[in-house]
Amino acid sequence: MAFQPQSHPEQYLELTDQPGIKPARYMHRFHWISIVHVAQLPDDYLQMLISDSYTRALNTLSKKPGIASANRQIKLL
Repeated sequence: MAFQPQSHPEQYLELTDQPGIKPARYMHRFHWISIVHVAQLPDDYLQMLISDSYTRALNTLSKKPGIASANRQIKLL
């Protein structure tokens, strides 16, 4: 199983130098990575990458009242 979280620009090169992590196809300019060997990474590290990616995506949502603002209050477990 593989998935593509978004990384911080400062971490992008460091992450893509690790075995099992490569630039996500067609999204590399926006600092998305593809984790192709999930089992090679510790669970807490994967959780941190997912949480950071979720937060970055959530911060790009519209600031208008409604669904987007309600979603901002959801916490990732």
